[in-house]
Amino acid sequence: MQFTPGLAMSIAHWTQHVMQFTPGLAMSIAHWTQVHFHGTDWKSFHTYIVADSLPLRYGGLMDIPENTGPKLHELLCRFKDEFEERNKHGYTKKSKVNNVS
Repeated sequence: MQFTPGLAMSIAHWTQHVMQFTPGLAMSIAHWTQVHFHGTDWKSFHTYIVADSLPLRYGGLMDIPENTGPKLHELLCRFKDEFEERNKHGYTKKSKVNNVS
């Protein structure tokens, strides 16, 4: 299974939400040397990833349809049971306790 950059980004955002990490905490400081910020400078971006392998929306040459919503939903539904099981662990809402003085 291959993912478009948009789908990969959607999965990454969703995973970070589930894990309750911010993007900065999910990576160690050592990994920041591997992150390159390009904004909309596609020429700079293409020095790291060739345009032949990117869809048009990222300045690439591949004319492929991108409809990430249904694909992401299908992928997440495959793991529904695991998500429900993992939701039973970790932080839970504290119940209100009556303070008696």
